[in-house]
Amino acid sequence: MATIVQSGPIEQIARGIRPLAITLVRTLDRALLAAFDKVYVWQERARQRHQLAEMSDHMRSDLGLSYGDIEREASKPFWLN
Repeated sequence: MATIVQSGPIEQIARGIRPLAITLVRTLDRALLAAFDKVYVWQERARQRHQLAEMSDHMRSDLGLSYGDIEREASKPFWLN
């Protein structure tokens, strides 16, 4: 029984596009993971700053931070480090 191998123009194009498609999917995957990671970092930073702003004076003094230090950090937008 003989195997028929097709090597027409469509098959050649498909073979040429496949590596490009794999590279594109991997790039999109990395970009999506980076975006989700960035959103997670922003959310965590916002949560920490909110908790810092809610601390009592006693807890602030235990950390060795002044009210101005806390206020300055808590007032930063979440996207700034």
